[in-house]
Amino acid sequence: MSDLNILIATHNGGEVLGRTLAGYAALDTQSTDYKLIIVDNASTDNTQDIITQFAGQLNIHSIYEPSPGKNTAMNTGLAAIDSNIIIMSDDDSIPHQGFFEQWVEAFERMPDIDLFGGAIIPLFDVEPAAWIMERQSRFEELYAQRQNIPAGPISPDRIYGPNMAMRAKVTQSGLKFDDRIGPNATRKKSYAMGSETAFLREAVRAGFQTGFAPAPTVSHIVRPAHIQPDYINGRAYRMGRGTAFKHCQDGTFTLRYHPAPLRIAGKLKRALKGQIKQFRTRFGTDEQRFEARWDANFYRGYQDEIAERKARQ
Repeated sequence: MSDLNILIATHNGGEVLGRTLAGYAALDTQSTDYKLIIVDNASTDNTQDIITQFAGQLNIHSIYEPSPGKNTAMNTGLAAIDSNIIIMSDDDSIPHQGFFEQWVEAFERMPDIDLFGGAIIPLFDVEPAAWIMERQSRFEELYAQRQNIPAGPISPDRIYGPNMAMRAKVTQSGLKFDDRIGPNATRKKSYAMGSETAFLREAVRAGFQTGFAPAPTVSHIVRPAHIQPDYINGRAYRMGRGTAFKHCQDGTFTLRYHPAPLRIAGKLKRALKGQIKQFRTRFGTDEQRFEARWDANFYRGYQDEIAERKARQ
């Protein structure tokens, strides 16, 4: 049995996967027995070539999962786990020195915590506008930034996918990722975000404890396209869908039948609210317009997720 396993799912990760694996290859792993499980989720680029390239430098266990969906790939990878500590990360998240040892230490130091989040620092290939860097506007939502958080218990909603870990007993209980949400090549622009949050919330409902370990750190690669308006607007939209999904799951929002007049009034009210949000995107400072666009796209995603759920009833 390995000391720890690292689980990464990748779909067409050729642009970033090599940089991430180079980061793992640069770690001092002499004192750690590890296995790096990489699940290729139906890639059509050079992902497999990159995995083969690093096979001689890293203890890689490669799996091919043909069914699209990150959560499907993660569940496939969980079946290959053979350690008590499972680190989950992304194909664009480069570990810092001491990564393995710091995770092992965190599990030993906090025996009552079952699932952890770790530190995440955005690594910009191209730096965005000065005011964005100064204000770090929406860096948590856009780039999964997790910094300056003390060690100890934390809400499951504050643990992000590029750097999280758990004890094997969590998956041994039968807990899996929900394949109805999360990144999916068949619905790149319309999927509901929040797959890790859904997993963590389910774990908490099952009686497991969540916490934060500030020492183990990754640099989360932010590609040039990810500071552009199209990406930011799409991210807000998908987060809105994910939030609606979460609210329906936990009962915050209940899908109920209403008489026709109330349904019509509700649609008119939502349409007016959406128009007001769009109107706000045209005025104010750069930051005010940025926030207004985020709000408008988030709202649109939220309403679309609710509408689709109602249509399926």
